[in-house]
Amino acid sequence: MRYPYGLCADLHAHAWSAFSSVDENGTNTRLLHIIDELDRLCTLVRRAGGNIVVFAGDLFHERGKIVPSVFNPLHVCIQRWIDRGIDFRGIPGNHDCEGKEVSFLTSAAAMMQGEVGFHLIHKEFAHDDMCMYVPWKSSPAAYLSVIADAADSVSETRRSALDLIIHAGIDGTLSDMPPHGITAEALAKFGFRRVFSGHYHHHKDFGNGVFSIGATTHQTWSDVGTQAGFMMVYADREEFHASYAPQFIDITGDEDPAELGLKIEGHYVRAKIGTASATVVGDMRALLMREGALGVQIMAVPNGKTVTRAGVAPKSLSSVEQSVLSYVDEQKLSERVRDICSEIMTEVKEVA
Repeated sequence: MRYPYGLCADLHAHAWSAFSSVDENGTNTRLLHIIDELDRLCTLVRRAGGNIVVFAGDLFHERGKIVPSVFNPLHVCIQRWIDRGIDFRGIPGNHDCEGKEVSFLTSAAAMMQGEVGFHLIHKEFAHDDMCMYVPWKSSPAAYLSVIADAADSVSETRRSALDLIIHAGIDGTLSDMPPHGITAEALAKFGFRRVFSGHYHHHKDFGNGVFSIGATTHQTWSDVGTQAGFMMVYADREEFHASYAPQFIDITGDEDPAELGLKIEGHYVRAKIGTASATVVGDMRALLMREGALGVQIMAVPNGKTVTRAGVAPKSLSSVEQSVLSYVDEQKLSERVRDICSEIMTEVKEVA
């Protein structure tokens, strides 16, 4: 293994339903965005003279369920780059696991493992000549303990030459996510050359050699405002490359009309416009589509209805959805929690 190497996390390969379609081959178009970003990364690695791409967890999205129409297009992409000299390695994340913890038996990512040139670590930890790999642990305290064991397994000099690859949310990556005990400061103290983590979808450089890698693409409304992309890792520097894929974007309806198109063109747009008539909702949807939005969701409350906070529920909310979102309001939980609850309810309706 040699520098530079490519680094990505949280691909979440999946037949995404929202704002997606299928191409002439029947492949989910949002899955194709994910594959396109992996193609970009591999292309940059080869152009830079490298031959390694590292996954930092969550290659797949659905825990314990991988369908052929998701697996096969991703497999074709990975095999194509193996044939061109790329060696893939890394760790599974929580979404790759059928259960709570990582094991080869229950890892969806292990389905790729038979390929020469593709190897993920499923044991507690392991290292090659440039990286130490520590797969997902459900308990932050247990994760830190295993990382400590990994650090102790090599000499201090050797450790200082290795990049640590993990899949853990780092406190402070997401402003509205409560801390859970894995901090950039604690990770830096283990003495590795650098630390790169998947799990949280926002890219962040903590300034002390610790990085949240970020997802390769936006995937849900909970990704609004996050930086998606991948990294190139050199001996003397790190580069973040922003994703070319469509983003999830929120607007309020108060944006400057002259700049609206620049903000939303080619992206998925959610408009939170408070109380509005059906005519206003229809006009807003038509405007956003004319300005180039790839998909539109309008969050509005019909005239004559009242809610505790403007724009909290679309007209189609079921009683269960309304109860969930009302609870979020009463508990004064963050907007991110609200978005995640809304996404779950939407997925449940689609499956039903």
